[in-house]
Amino acid sequence: MRNCKGITDHGLYKINECLKQFNALKSINLSFESCKSITNEGLEYLVEGLKRLNSLNSISLGFENCQGIKEQILKYLERVLTKFRSLQSLNLNFSHCRMITDEALNNLGNTLKRLSSLQFISLNFKKCNTITDEGLCKISETVQKLSLLKSVKLKFDSLGITDEGLRFFVEVLGKLSSLRSVYLDFQGCKSITNEGLFHISLALKGLSLLHSIDLDFGECKQTSDDGLKNLGLQDLSSVQSLILSFWACENITNEGIESVSESLKKLSLLRYFDLNFSR
Repeated sequence: MRNCKGITDHGLYKINECLKQFNALKSINLSFESCKSITNEGLEYLVEGLKRLNSLNSISLGFENCQGIKEQILKYLERVLTKFRSLQSLNLNFSHCRMITDEALNNLGNTLKRLSSLQFISLNFKKCNTITDEGLCKISETVQKLSLLKSVKLKFDSLGITDEGLRFFVEVLGKLSSLRSVYLDFQGCKSITNEGLFHISLALKGLSLLHSIDLDFGECKQTSDDGLKNLGLQDLSSVQSLILSFWACENITNEGIESVSESLKKLSLLRYFDLNFSR
């Protein structure tokens, strides 16, 4: 459901009522993009409904641009998500929910550390403008305990994330030996520099099962040709799919393209490659 201005908290109350009939449900996907009349009260109804679904192994909840949502929502979700100890897949989208803060990510971290069966995680906090390195570090501290993770998808674009926050997170990823797929979107994080890209290289090159990498650093204007060299693509020997986006990075020139080209020659397993310099 998208841009449904008539959907209010009462609608989520009705979903709560409906879910009483489906206690054997294995997977649920609910999206309420730009339903701006939804507030934390409605999400409390939804949380109560989810509590009854004892068999869930996959949860996807989308509240992109729901401006009525405040940071307490992740505290509510903690109450229900920690119940699903066998949960394997979790997708949370709070893009453009500007009331979400570092403290909310701390609550999320408290939830994730109890979901030891997670294999796939996707978190979207695009343009939640008050999130900083502190919030990213809180997520990092718990992700490192998810030893079964195979896929990580993170969208933190247009936030105040710096090289230090990025370093902390990717160092954690480098310790997850089961990882097969990594998607990192930090486009528009204007404090990220070539140093941040170097940390990514150090972290990912030791992951022998990694076969898919998607990195978006569009509009990270402090990156340059040296940043592309820092990625150390030639060391990612197991990669089969590689997507790189550096649109509007004005300091990248032919020299950077040449370094990428030389690195690709050493990736003998590569089957798909996408290099994007336009939005």
